Amino acid sequence: MLASTQTNTPSVIQVRTQDVLPTSIESLVISAFHQFETELNNGALVTIDKATSRVRILPIRQG
Repeated sequence: MLASTQTNTPSVIQVRTQDVLPTSIESLVISAFHQFETELNNGALVTIDKATSRVRILPIRQG
């Protein structure tokens, strides 16, 4: 949806894990907030899992 609308906002954090209980993912999400603070303030899609985090700046260009 973000790619098709070509929008700059809102920022999104996508968590890819089987256990989405807050107690299980809180440290991952907090770490991503700190790591990508600037990007999230400017519009980004952050994807996090147990092993890694990555960011794509909005708008997402298909290509």
